Amino acid sequence: MTYVILTIVGIISLVGIFQFYMIRRSKKIVGSSIDLSQISTEIRKALEKGKSLIYFYSPSCGPCKVQAPVIDKLKRELKNVVSIDISGDFRIARVFGVMGTPSTMIFENGIVKEMLVGTKSEEILRNAFNKN
Repeated sequence: MTYVILTIVGIISLVGIFQFYMIRRSKKIVGSSIDLSQISTEIRKALEKGKSLIYFYSPSCGPCKVQAPVIDKLKRELKNVVSIDISGDFRIARVFGVMGTPSTMIFENGIVKEMLVGTKSEEILRNAFNKN
């Protein structure tokens, strides 16, 4: 029984440490620019148009399925919202520094202004997009 409890505590601790690492790493990305030569024309155009929201997801990701309706609503209401499926192209995730899905990045003139990791409410995404 003790081994089961220790195993569960260990797994929970590892998940917590990984989440902390992802959040900390995402804060380091803020303020940096992306090498636009390595990304598709659609994404490049969105980044060059001023403020843009780039959403990274995977079809097999449970939290991404929860986040999808919020992103779809934002796509209808805001300009320059792009969704990127990184399940087939890990290179694009590496270019942007995305380590997990769902992740959302807010750009202004090609510079990362905010990076949000995990499922976020519509209000949080709107506030992040409208900030500055």
